[in-house]
Amino acid sequence: MKADSAEKFAKRLHGKKRLIPGNHDPIKEVARWFEKVQLWRIFKDEDFVCTHIPIRPEQFRHKVTLNVHGHIHQNIIQDPL
Repeated sequence: MKADSAEKFAKRLHGKKRLIPGNHDPIKEVARWFEKVQLWRIFKDEDFVCTHIPIRPEQFRHKVTLNVHGHIHQNIIQDPL
């Protein structure tokens, strides 16, 4: 995400904004548009976690069923979970 894109996008969103940055995101440039910048975010009540890279659910301290992530682009991960 480029800084000018982050600004345009963030201004259109209402409520609390949190960023789970990717490995190429310029965090210092875009962080001001977000309340928090986190490497992951666990949604306990909904039973899922958001991350940039795929992380297996059993690798988290808190039990989660699903990992919503980016980073694999068009590749498919052959994983029975």
